Formats: sequence, structure tokens, C-alpha cells
Amino acid sequence: MLHISRILLVFFLFAQGILYAQQSTKRISKTSEGTEFWLCFQENSWHHSANRVGKMKLTDARGGDVYIEDRSTPNFELFISSDITTKIRIEIEGIRYKLDTTVVGGTVRRISIPAAAEVTGDGTLQPNAVRITSKSPISVTCLNERGSSTDSYLALPSTALGLEYYAMSYHSTPTNDLVSHMAIIATQDSTLVYVTPSVMTSRNKPPKVAFPVIMNKGDVYQIAALNFQPMGKAMNGSDTLIFPDLTGTRIQASKPVAVFSGHQCADVPLRVPFCNYLVEQLPPVHSWGKHFILGQFAKRSSYVYRVIASKPNTKIFENSVFIRELQSGEMYENSSVGSKNIMLTASEPVLVAQYSQGFLGGAGPVEGRVSRVRGDSIGDPMMLVVSPTQQFLTEYRFATPKTSYTNWKHFVNIIVPSSSVESLRFNGRVIDTMKYAPEFVGLSNYVAIKMDVPFGVHTVKADIPFGLYSYGFATNDAYGNMIGQGFEVLQEVVDTLPPSFERRNLENSINVVIRDERSEDKGLERVRVLSSQGLLAIEKGVVITEAMIMKGIPQYTLFVKPAAGVTKGMMEIEARDIAGNISTFILQYEGAVFQSKVEQKPVAIPEKNNWEWGAYAIASAQFHDVNSPRTIAMIDSPSGFQAESSSPLGLGLHVGSGGMSNFKTMLRMEYLPYTVMLRGQDTNSVQVYDSLINNYVPFRESTVLQADLPTIAISGGFRWDMHELLYLFAMGQASFIPNKNANAFRQIDSPLSFSYVETGTRELPLGERTLDEISSIWFSANIGIGLQKQVSQTLTLFGEAQYQRVLNSIVSQVNNSATWNFSSLRFNLGIKSTF
Repeated sequence: MLHISRILLVFFLFAQGILYAQQSTKRISKTSEGTEFWLCFQENSWHHSANRVGKMKLTDARGGDVYIEDRSTPNFELFISSDITTKIRIEIEGIRYKLDTTVVGGTVRRISIPAAAEVTGDGTLQPNAVRITSKSPISVTCLNERGSSTDSYLALPSTALGLEYYAMSYHSTPTNDLVSHMAIIATQDSTLVYVTPSVMTSRNKPPKVAFPVIMNKGDVYQIAALNFQPMGKAMNGSDTLIFPDLTGTRIQASKPVAVFSGHQCADVPLRVPFCNYLVEQLPPVHSWGKHFILGQFAKRSSYVYRVIASKPNTKIFENSVFIRELQSGEMYENSSVGSKNIMLTASEPVLVAQYSQGFLGGAGPVEGRVSRVRGDSIGDPMMLVVSPTQQFLTEYRFATPKTSYTNWKHFVNIIVPSSSVESLRFNGRVIDTMKYAPEFVGLSNYVAIKMDVPFGVHTVKADIPFGLYSYGFATNDAYGNMIGQGFEVLQEVVDTLPPSFERRNLENSINVVIRDERSEDKGLERVRVLSSQGLLAIEKGVVITEAMIMKGIPQYTLFVKPAAGVTKGMMEIEARDIAGNISTFILQYEGAVFQSKVEQKPVAIPEKNNWEWGAYAIASAQFHDVNSPRTIAMIDSPSGFQAESSSPLGLGLHVGSGGMSNFKTMLRMEYLPYTVMLRGQDTNSVQVYDSLINNYVPFRESTVLQADLPTIAISGGFRWDMHELLYLFAMGQASFIPNKNANAFRQIDSPLSFSYVETGTRELPLGERTLDEISSIWFSANIGIGLQKQVSQTLTLFGEAQYQRVLNSIVSQVNNSATWNFSSLRFNLGIKSTF
């Protein structure tokens, strides 16, 4: 069986090559780079009411409405970059536009898109989707500009798209005709989309009621909020005004879609002039995160942020202070953050957006009360999606957009762990931290760096993942977007990391910071003083023995100092997280010196009792080694019978154990429809004249038995996971033959021109026989190697190469010298799921 060994060796080497390639790639495989993009350009600050066509409705310095004639035309631009030189194609079916061009490696290519690509109106399907394809991975940033209304967004590749989204937009006053809007693009035909609006749409689709839309590849479906919303009910039962805002609108699709959300021209905060266009392409729910860092914008004294939850009872913390619990689809807004940097954490994955404020000051609602908002007299509102720290990358390339104005100032915000600031490189050079001082973000380990950058193409790199955002302000305009992020499916990970302690020495006291803020952490549950002699634990000036904290808080800080007159003391502080991990901080104090150590007790990882099941198709090649059976089915063959077989595709069902162990049990049931042909050739022959070749040739006949042998097999064994992609397995198998009927016939082997008088063919039927000599049960040993790839949280594709050897002889009721050995080489391809 040398040839079988070679085939298995080739498959093993191929699998090892895939394994090595997998290990050589960076941790995040799905990023904002790709080879296919679907995007669109929505309406920008254009009043399209029948009685005021060609007018833009704005807010003046006193908060009043003013209409101005808008003679500007849309300016749509793409900024495309790639690591290597590659060909790209841009297509817009609705306007019959196609462009084939090249992007030079290491540069950013700027491309203008026709104004006719604008998606106008709402509630109807439009073929104005922009499709970009490339030979090699590219990154795409889009700019939508009209007059002095501008914003940009990072385009997401098809590999980063998903099936569920929540819209992030902004509100406006009911009298404002420029409203919150969003757009959906189908990437495949026959895509069923359900939209559940958060407010009444302009097409009178009621809030909280899902409606279906059937879309084909390249269709764009735009949705706008109705500016005059029906009155709502307050907690006390009185009528309350509803502002038109699509934030929280849920999108569910049967196939991956691209979703865009924003506002035609929004005042941020409400009634703070002047308005500006807002847009972002939204990440799907599966790539949301729990840990975010928001940096203050350069040249601005305050900003606004919003948070949306997809799961009930989601707790939100701002700089470790609990601020709100959200239900599915609910939104929290902080419209007066001020000049501070913020760490946002959540108990469940959330979506976060950050907004710059309007040009002038004014009155805006903040959680039900009126607050003055400072005007910075620069820029306008813009919106950018904030990347979760779990999806940060180590390298970015971007270009600052160029508009018709010459007074643009461009900036970046860099969010990086404080330990990695020295590894940052901007255009290959070390960042001058004296000029661009890193600013700490609350008690987190991250710092925020604001930098002004010149117009052009730039690269930023670091040794470990960091976040990067690009934005710019003109006198009365703005743009902003994140530069890139990962889009991995963030799966739930078992939290086995105890809380950490950080000590900061002060004069005659220490500051203790307790952290449980890593990506897999669940947050703190309890902090208490276990024992104390001569030392005091102080929180906000009050001596405590147990901290009053909100469950899930990511950080907690307290101070420890000696009591009056104490020169020697000790204290034990215990911190427990929600997962049950415990850390104990032990302090010794003597002679005005503190000594400390930490003892940790991680919780034991529970063994998962999940199982997996699946189905697969089987393709096989059979090998027979037949020795001396001369009588089968009461038919004699002096020379003995030889065997050959074939099989169409078989089917198999798989059940296996899950859990954390690399060794797993397997149980399988298979159906294989073998077709076996036994041929016994006559030993005597005579010479006959063949008129076709005008010569004498041997006349030979054979007796043939042809049987369809449906085989039902049950096997069990073990699997060893060498890697998340590669595994080996071994099984024992019992095969049952429920039917052993065969058709018998005589066949002329030579010459081929001869036929039987009775049939006129080379075959003469002898009737049906039963292959009683063949064993009804076969026992075999199977070994194999497999490759698997998880394609979603519950589904895994797998392929296997398997060698089977039957241990017993297939023939049983003949003399002891007769044997029939059987083996096969099989290839399985299937899908499995966990339960």
C-alpha cells in the first residue's frame, strides 16, 4: 500500500503548510482591508421639500431657522491605499459607471465619483451602490462634501460585514427638514432584510414594528426619519415631544449587508449652530466591544459621545463610574463631556460614536436639563465610530482629504498603551512627546496623543496594537473617521485572570489602584479589607473596611496610610471579580516605608460539557486483495474470482465531545452504496477466426457477479487536536451488509466482436444469486488527518483524509486458503455545529 502512504504523507505536509501559514499571520485576520467593498453616497444637506426645492435649512446664531439657496453640487471622493501595487475596478450599475485603474503600493490614490451616484429619496430600492474590487487587499476611505457640509467614513470590506446592525445617528428638531437617515446595501441576490425603526419613518413605518425589504445584489435602500413625530408619553403619562432620530434602529438580514448611518445636516448638540453632514459605515454587532478610549479633539473644548447596547441590562461605566444601564437598542448620550479623555467600559458589547460640536455656543438639553455649551469658533459637527481596544491594529496608512477650502487643519488622535509610546513611529520617525504630550485617560493604562498633521499621505506604526482616528476642521466645516480596526467575531472568553493591584507612593501614604479591565475581564465584584493593624484604608476621605462599588466596575482606587502615631503596621486587601478570581494585596509598614506583595487565586476553568454534531459527504477509492476463492454463490471459477468496486458519494453523521481538552471522543454513522464486481475467467480457450481483424484470436469467457452492496457503518474513536486547524483521529468501525443479492452472467472477453445468439450481446444472464460467502459484518480500523475552520460562533467546516483497513476476510464460507482483503482511501467534507 505504498501509494496510499504517499497520498497521506502529501495531505499531512499540505496540512502542516496551512498550519504554519496560520501561525505566521497576525492575530487579527479580519481588518478594514479587503478585495471587495460595497458603499454609497447619501444625500448631504439638501432640502428637497416640494415648496422649497433648492433650499438648505440651517440654524442661525440665535437658534432660529433660516433658508439659504444651495447652488453647490455634491463632491464624492475615494481615498484608496494598498501595501503593494494592485489593479482595482469601480462599478456603479445605476449610472453605468465603470473605472479600471491602478493603486501604486505604499501610496493613497484619490478618485472622484460622479455626482449622479448620490442616493436620493427614501423608501425605494436604488441601484446606486458603489462596488470596488481589487486583486490585492486595499483600504478605502470615502468623503462626502457639498459646499461647507462634509464628513468622511472608513469603508468596510465584504469580509467585515454581518447580519445584524443598530443604527447610530443624531436627532434634530421637528421643524428641521434635514433629518436623520441611513442606508442598506445588499451584497447578494434575494437578501431578506427586516428593519425595526426606532421612530416613525418618512414613509410612515411605525416605530418598534419590523418591516421586510427584499433586496438584490447592489440595491440601496435608504430610510429617513419623519421630522414631525407623533407625540410620545412621559413617565408621568403626559405627552412628550419625540425628536426624529433613527439611532437604535435594528437591521437584521438573511445575508451580509452593508449599513450606513448619519444625518443630512445635524446640530450637535441640538440647537447648537452650525449643522454639518454626518456619516459612518457601521460595524456589525458581532464585532462590537466592551472597552473604549475616547480622546479629546484638538482645538475643541468639548465633545459628545453616544453608546448603543444590543443586549439587555448592559451596564455602562465612564472612567470607572457607573452612569447607565441600557436595554437592547437603547442609547445613552453625554453631550457635555468637556475637555477630559474618557475610558468607556460596558458589561456587554456596545457600539460607541464620538461627535465634535457645532461652531457656536447655544443651549442644548443634557439629560433633561439645559446646559450652556461653549463655542470654539472653529469647525462644525462630525461623527466617527470609536474602535474597541480589542480590535486595535499595529499599523495604519491614511491620507488627509482635500476640499475646496484652503483653511483646513488636519489632526489625528492616537490611543496607545502608555508602555508602548516609545515604539510609535509617524512616517517612520519617533513622535516628539514634548510637543505632543501623551495625556492619561482616567485610571487606564492608555494615553491619548493629539497631533496636527500636514496634508498628504501618512503611516503610523507601533509594536503593539493601538487606535488611530483622523479628523479635520475648517472655519465652518469638519470631517472625521477612524483609520482602521479589526473585525473579528469577539467571542466570550472564560475570565481566569485575577484583579491586579498597582501601587503609587505618596508622602506618608500610598495610592492603591485595583484593575479588572482586560479584554476578557468581567469587572470587579467586591473589594474589602481582610485585616488591618495600624493602617487605614481611605476612600474619599472616609475610613472604610469594604468598598461600596457597582458590580462590574473596571477599576477602583483607595488610599492607605498609617494611623496617628503608628510606626509599624500591616493590612490585607482582597479584590474579587465577577468570575470569582481573587487577589490579595498584602502591605507591611515599618519606619515610614511600605512593602507589598500580591497573592492571586484564579478560578478553576470549568470543563465545557458541550457536544458537536455534523454531517459530511464521503468520496472513496477501494482496493481489493483476493486470494483463491473458486466458488462463490454456487458458481465455480477454476482460475478463481477477482474483485473490483466503485462507490458514488456516501453520507455520514458525526457526533463528538467538546470541552477544553485536546483529546475528544467521536461517534459516526455512515451509509456507503458500494457496487462490487466479481470476475472469474475460464482457464481453457480455443482459437477462433475474427473477421474484423482477419485473423485467429483466443476465445475467452468469464463468469461475472455484479452486486450492489449498501453498507451501513458505525464507528467510534478519538480525535487529537494538534491545533485549532489541524487534528488526527483513529476509530474502530463495524460495517453491516443488509443485502447480498447479485446479478450473474456470462461475458465474452475476447474477441469483442462476438456475441451470444440468445441475447445478441456479449453478456448472457444466469439469473440472480445470493453472495452467502461474503461476511455480513466487517470490522475495520480507520486512521486519518483533518483540517477544520470555524466560520461562525457555532459552525465549523472540516475536511478529512482517511485510510480504512478491514481486519477480517470478507469471504467466510470457503476453504481456509481463500482470503479477500479490503481497504479504502476516503475523503470527507462536511460541516459541524456545537450544542
